[in-house]
Amino acid sequence: MRKISILGVLFFLLSVLTLPASGFSGEGGTFYTKLNIWYEKPMKIYSTNYHKGALITVGTKVKILSKGRARFGVGKKAIKFREVETGMEARIVLIKDYTNLNSEEFFNRYFSSENVLNSSEYVSFSSMEKKNIEEGTIEVGMSKAAVLMAYGYPPSHKTPSVETDFWTYWRSRLISFSVKFMDGRVIKVLD
Repeated sequence: MRKISILGVLFFLLSVLTLPASGFSGEGGTFYTKLNIWYEKPMKIYSTNYHKGALITVGTKVKILSKGRARFGVGKKAIKFREVETGMEARIVLIKDYTNLNSEEFFNRYFSSENVLNSSEYVSFSSMEKKNIEEGTIEVGMSKAAVLMAYGYPPSHKTPSVETDFWTYWRSRLISFSVKFMDGRVIKVLD
């Protein structure tokens, strides 16, 4: 009986010691942004996805610094990262009321181990869609996939699913606008 307990303890200690120190496989790794990210203050980017301020463009190479609790945000999760080229640090805070995702889904929405600008999806976009992705704009005729890359995901409290044909985004906390699709393509942007 005693041998089993000692072996169990040894097995447990060995498994704990071989886990990544951070408890998160992406921490410390190099990734690329999967979509454009707007910010007014880089240390306070909210998953609500306000379209105001400067832009971290899709395909930006970043190093993940940490994933965990947001400073000053009880119960809120955050991903802290640094742009490899500029050294700018930023933190994206998951606001559960507006982004109905768990931490891993949240991370995978924003970051990829491969540069999406080299993906078959991006290569298949029209030149108009690529131009709008680069500029962070939406134009009639864009596919849903191109809009997601150009503008990010709309907050889920007003757009519970991107499978619908009507998405609502926010320019700021009080100003919203909508995008209407038909057959997977933008037919109207409503301010």
